Amino acid sequence: MTEQSMTLDAVQTSINALIDEVKKFASQSRTNMSSSGLKLVGEHAPHVTAYDVEKSVFEGLLHVGGLLMKHYFDELGDGNLGFRIEHQGEEMLRKVSGEVKVLTVFGKVPVHRWLYYKSGCPGYSPVEDTANIPDREASHYLQELVGRLGIRDTFDETAGFLEYLFGISLSTHTVHEIIGELADHHQGFAEELTPETAPAEATIHVASFDGKGVPVVKDVAPQLSSVNFSP
Repeated sequence: MTEQSMTLDAVQTSINALIDEVKKFASQSRTNMSSSGLKLVGEHAPHVTAYDVEKSVFEGLLHVGGLLMKHYFDELGDGNLGFRIEHQGEEMLRKVSGEVKVLTVFGKVPVHRWLYYKSGCPGYSPVEDTANIPDREASHYLQELVGRLGIRDTFDETAGFLEYLFGISLSTHTVHEIIGELADHHQGFAEELTPETAPAEATIHVASFDGKGVPVVKDVAPQLSSVNFSP
């Protein structure tokens, strides 16, 4: 069985387990509902609410998302294009294979790749180039979320929210660097634009992304009365 098949089997197993858990939750809730008027001590099933189900389903889907991202990179392959390739007019030789981990909203995903080298030239990974994997550990999509949150929240709040929602750990320093890189791309980008610090006559720089991981910031001169800074 190939690694790709094993990953897809794990996806199906996880989905089936999630369905079974939802059924179990529903059964427990029905038991509680039907016995609520009996007041029989010790005969109630564990109390389950829609909150428990929603939280469990969300966490289960994050796990499935991580498996699907792994399957994507497994299908993409390790970028072994042969012993010798030509890249940007330079002949490069296959030298080193290894694994990098990309931090996504689903957690860390392993990526196997070959590196090609030529003296005097930076190393080249066909996998990282094709998938547009960033130099830093955080994926481009995760960096986009950091950028959007960082417009409104402090660095600590941004890191804390991502950890609460996705269970991923980003240091405040990393968040600061990501926001700083957005600022490097566009002069005047406000690193910490919060409701408390926004000037009355501000030009707000709205961060967006072009689908290739490249941040695009547009200047918007809004009527502040129409801007909602609340969560």
